[in-house]
Amino acid sequence: MNDGLAAVVEDEPYDLLDPETYQSTEAAAYFQCLEEEMAARRMSLKPSNSHLGTTSRKEAAKWGTAASIWPLGQKEIGYAWLEEGGLFWPIGERNNGTKRRKIVEANIRNNYGKDNRGLANALQGDAWEIMFRCDDGFLAVPAELDDELRSRLMEINEHRHFLWYGMEGDEVA
Repeated sequence: MNDGLAAVVEDEPYDLLDPETYQSTEAAAYFQCLEEEMAARRMSLKPSNSHLGTTSRKEAAKWGTAASIWPLGQKEIGYAWLEEGGLFWPIGERNNGTKRRKIVEANIRNNYGKDNRGLANALQGDAWEIMFRCDDGFLAVPAELDDELRSRLMEINEHRHFLWYGMEGDEVA
């Protein structure tokens, strides 16, 4: 992201299994074990097809321009986080690298109308990492534009002003 503009991200490489991401072969090995665990649990997202975000602008800024994430499209949108919160990596002293940490998953595409309070609570956590997958890409909005975007969206929602567009070939019977 450059020039303080929002960007549509459709092909950002998944890098959690790459030792260069955390400059650590130990981190890559951890995410590989997590990959196997999530695959065994038949979770739709795992380190090989997801990114990590954080609930903290300050923490996100350590990796580059802090930006809020807005999923796009109709395909798979999924999230996973640690039930007790915190970071996926490093594991940290509180579980001494041995305690198994429970991973919670929310698949939005298949969860319309269901209870998503767990995700809402996770998004309010203090610097929690949340793994996310957006198969149609996502809009990344720089932090300095985020408050204005949220304000405008609330304004639109309050007044129920929507612009509808009919796309050729997408007729519904």
